[in-house]
Amino acid sequence: MLACFYFGERKEALYFCDVLTEKSPGVQINWKGTSHFGNEITLLGTSDNNVEVVIKEILIDMLYMFRMNNWNRDIVEHTYYFHDEHEIRRLLEIREEFDTDPPRGVRLPAIRSDMGAYIQTFIENADVIHFQELASRCFRAVKSSLEDYIGCTIDEYKREEDYQLWLDSLRLYINQGQTEIEELMLYHRHRKFTYYHQNGLKLSQTDVQEQLKHHPLVMLNEGYYDWQMTPALAFAPRKLTIYTDDRGDAKIQTLANIFQEKARYQSIQQFPFARI
Repeated sequence: MLACFYFGERKEALYFCDVLTEKSPGVQINWKGTSHFGNEITLLGTSDNNVEVVIKEILIDMLYMFRMNNWNRDIVEHTYYFHDEHEIRRLLEIREEFDTDPPRGVRLPAIRSDMGAYIQTFIENADVIHFQELASRCFRAVKSSLEDYIGCTIDEYKREEDYQLWLDSLRLYINQGQTEIEELMLYHRHRKFTYYHQNGLKLSQTDVQEQLKHHPLVMLNEGYYDWQMTPALAFAPRKLTIYTDDRGDAKIQTLANIFQEKARYQSIQQFPFARI
């Protein structure tokens, strides 16, 4: 049975005690301050046979809460040599986003599992646990996995940069283009995109292909066009009116980001023409 824990910070000791008593109500705790180690938490006894599992999970959560951000920053700065504070902050934000919403198609290292395995071994072989020592040793144990994890966040960050450059190039094209089209109207419903001229004439794919022959979109991959967004980009109207009840659609948001002040939203019910 684990007997004694030392925490340098009061907030760490408080979190540990609060969560432990919540998850293992039968545990008896003695907390006292020490001049050298800070806060001493002694477990006097418990009727909970699962207490070591509870303690392991609490310690993992505490490392995420009180140490993980510094670990991530250390790797970003000293393994990958990022020094711009704006870039570092964004990388740390992506790292947190990956924890709550892992990206599809990317295999991330199982950091929490690795930490749990190390902590399990550590606490099984110690009667006294110094949280700072545990944190330092755990960091060394999982550093390689963390470096791989941060590498994935850097890949995502670079994709964001590439996407932003792509958006900027399209905005420049839209703003500098010599268009003859005053307005295009986009009717968007159930993820289907249909474009109309101001007079209600439906824009066909043949119309778009003919436009692209004379005004190719060089900022898109050769031979690839997204036919849900390409009509708006190819004709680059002075105004794009988007009739939709789903402004959260990713491609709708992308079009709004590209056209910026040239784009305006209307509800589906406000579409002025009968749909064929």
